[in-house]
Amino acid sequence: MKLTIVNYFQGLFGETGLVDDYRLLPHFFPRLADSDLEGLSCEVTDDEVKNSMFAIGGLKTPGPDGFPALFYQKCWGMCSADIIALVKDCVLTASLPESINETLIALVPKVERPVSMSQLCPISLCNTIYKVISKILVARL
Repeated sequence: MKLTIVNYFQGLFGETGLVDDYRLLPHFFPRLADSDLEGLSCEVTDDEVKNSMFAIGGLKTPGPDGFPALFYQKCWGMCSADIIALVKDCVLTASLPESINETLIALVPKVERPVSMSQLCPISLCNTIYKVISKILVARL
């Protein structure tokens, strides 16, 4: 089964058909305005972190760390300083610790009894801290 999945996604997202001339990429993807870029890189506030954390559904499926947002929401008084410091550092340095960037992929059936990979939809299960950082950056755009 593993080989079937790997082969399917390698065929789907492999190098076949990729654009070799990277000079064409700006024509396919819009460029952010300088003002938007500045907004993305400014320091994260404590409120941004808290609001993003509490905007995540408490029982949304957790990522590889196993902690749903509800855990952080219920323990916010004890863990907020550490979470805020971590999120601020990730945005400031524009880097994520490997453990935060880990993601599980779940294959959700599109039909009752799937018989091929095209009948499965891959869903990314990201860690809660990753979701918080993503929400902050998206809100700034």
